[in-house]
Amino acid sequence: MSSTSCSTCHVITGCLACTSSTVCIDCQEIQSFELNGTVCGCMSNAYFSGTTCVSCGSVMTGCTQCSSATVCTACDTSNQFALSGASCSCASGYYLSGSTCVACTVGCLTCNSTACSQCSSSSDFSLDTTSWECVCNTGFYLPSGGTACTACAGPFSMCLACTSMGCTNCSSPAFVAGSSCVCPTGSYNNLTGC
Repeated sequence: MSSTSCSTCHVITGCLACTSSTVCIDCQEIQSFELNGTVCGCMSNAYFSGTTCVSCGSVMTGCTQCSSATVCTACDTSNQFALSGASCSCASGYYLSGSTCVACTVGCLTCNSTACSQCSSSSDFSLDTTSWECVCNTGFYLPSGGTACTACAGPFSMCLACTSMGCTNCSSPAFVAGSSCVCPTGSYNNLTGC
């Protein structure tokens, strides 16, 4: 070789090692560059800005892959983020608190830190507009640790309203005795009524 000086690989943005001024063989991974053919490009979790790669998550909460500072293409689903257009928002049943998705109360599909605005009707919940919480529909109760309302008539024969502790209202002529419905003297429970 007759060359008396070495050329730097830094003429190729993000390059650590090269074989010429146009062919890179190793990129600055710590700065989110990766080898793409013979040049360095940004990893999928970053976008190119000037001469640097910028982390998607640093400019868009919950974003794991992006094409620019304003276009997210994938979200952190393990932390309950979902792609909504070109950005990430919390999945149904979660709300954003700082940079974290936090679960709504049981039965709630849409909420903020203080109130629920939509309940899961498929799980027999309805919205109490006084407390802004999801409550079980009449004739249903929420078992301890449960996520869906259960019909009172299942565990409590002839029961119209109940709590997890027992029946609070019975179909006539049955009446509440303790935590269950009983028939008046002279009649018996045929499992559907007295």
